[in-house]
Amino acid sequence: MATKVAPELLKDVCAEHNLTHVKTEEKNPLPSAEAIAQEKTEEELKSGIEQFDKDQL
Repeated sequence: MATKVAPELLKDVCAEHNLTHVKTEEKNPLPSAEAIAQEKTEEELKSGIEQFDKDQL
């Protein structure tokens, strides 16, 4: 099952391309260990407040 391809397109596909290597940069860096620890303590504090028994007051 052969299909006809435009000669201009075939010429561009077969032509040599001048590509260059690029250096990728991380745009979404992972948080530091300190930031993770701080967030964990904040979450523990919030859960402690939410689960506090009002009858103990």
